[in-house]
Amino acid sequence: MDTLPLRGFGRYSVRNGDAVGIFVETAEAPERVWRPAPLSGISGAYAVRMPNGDMAPKYEAGQLLFVHPYRTPRAGDAVVVRLAGGRFLVGRLAPSRGAAGVTVAILHPGREIRLEADGVVAVERVILAEEP
Repeated sequence: MDTLPLRGFGRYSVRNGDAVGIFVETAEAPERVWRPAPLSGISGAYAVRMPNGDMAPKYEAGQLLFVHPYRTPRAGDAVVVRLAGGRFLVGRLAPSRGAAGVTVAILHPGREIRLEADGVVAVERVILAEEP
């Protein structure tokens, strides 16, 4: 079976108990997971585990999400936002309001997060994949 690197996972903060998404390079991926058919032959594809409950009930904490690094995300798409400093978050890409940066909608507790462009490494689209 073909596999993908698991590049993102949750780690609980000692200070406040919140889950933080940690993103690692492919060579440092702690494990490999099955590759869904829509990512067959796509180099650079990867998986993350939903680090927290921010997107419940759409995505639950710990759920495996698959990322297509070359599909252009549009407003309303689920995305992985890779941040400077080796962190990431998952949300729905909000419509652009003309200013530089990225805005993502979080389902729980229902809010938008505005991220400055200089703190964003990449915005990559989560794809739908059925468990084997």
